[in-house]
Amino acid sequence: MTFKLDRDPDDAASDVRDRVGRVRGDLPDDVDEPVTSKSEADAQPIIWLALSSDRHDPMLMSDLTDRLVKDPLQTVSGVANVLLFGDRRYSMRIWLDPARMAAYKVIPQDIEDALNKQNVEIPAGRIESSQREFSVLSRTDLNTVEQFNDIIIRNDSGYPVRIRDVATVNIAPEDDRNLSRFNGETAIALGVVKQSTANPLDVSNGIKERLPQIQSNLPEGIKVKIAYDSSIFIAKSIDSVFSTILQASGLVILVIFFFLRNLRATLIPVITIPLSLVGVFAMMYFMGFSVNTLTLLAMVLAIGLVVDDAIVMLENIYRHVENGMSPIQAAFKGSREIGFAVIATTLTLVAVFAPVAFTPAGPVNCLPSSP
Repeated sequence: MTFKLDRDPDDAASDVRDRVGRVRGDLPDDVDEPVTSKSEADAQPIIWLALSSDRHDPMLMSDLTDRLVKDPLQTVSGVANVLLFGDRRYSMRIWLDPARMAAYKVIPQDIEDALNKQNVEIPAGRIESSQREFSVLSRTDLNTVEQFNDIIIRNDSGYPVRIRDVATVNIAPEDDRNLSRFNGETAIALGVVKQSTANPLDVSNGIKERLPQIQSNLPEGIKVKIAYDSSIFIAKSIDSVFSTILQASGLVILVIFFFLRNLRATLIPVITIPLSLVGVFAMMYFMGFSVNTLTLLAMVLAIGLVVDDAIVMLENIYRHVENGMSPIQAAFKGSREIGFAVIATTLTLVAVFAPVAFTPAGPVNCLPSSP
């Protein structure tokens, strides 16, 4: 379900849980409990991990991944969910033989009824004392191939018809139609989904710090590698911002000093750039903006505008200083002469990116699903 942007996500999720809870009694008893989760409309894994091995069974690897890898990753700060792909979960598979079933006059419903009646765990009473009470459970559930083979479907004139008479039972993966590969090897993929308010860089660093501990708990021969990490692109974007600042500052110093040959005039734009960035971060803080790809792009563009405008404005002011004016008079006259041109040039560039400011945020999805 996708809600409107003015709808509070917490209230919407609470309403959905209430409605789902009202109809729980109408659902069959053997269904899993419905689970309602909140997620962004574009919630996708930010990190993909790959587990591979050349000596372990895929079903064993799936079990180890679920117990020793997935659970520790979910405890990392900022992680909302960990998705598994290509896993091979243990299951007891019963392959029916149509010819034998026809000979014994057995239908699939008969086998399903026998499984439901005989593969159960029931209480066997309790032990009471003056201070304590213990519940006793009889181990009546089935766990081995032999036990499933021995299930009696029905009795024909004193002869029990068992599952082994009409089917073949073995332990096999629950689903073998999905496959994931990494670097040419069959692997189990884990996708880490971050919380909507979490910083992807912090989540990525937390995952990388936890990986050595996870690797030490796994049997020898199982390798855990990072297959994809979207935070690398974000980190590179941040690095490019710093690189742009340094390059812009260096070019400003070289250009102004080369043409004006005045150290004082050279230092003015160098101070202007960091002051502008401080102002930008202050506005972002009070307006609730975060540091992301779009804001980084905006800062890179803003740095370029500040550098261009500073060079043009300073050059015109310095020209009047050389003609004999005082610095204050030259500043007023020089800024009045090209102030409109500088503003017009800046607004022209801003107009190109103005539509991005009106892009609406993505809706919040509320997903009732089964685990």
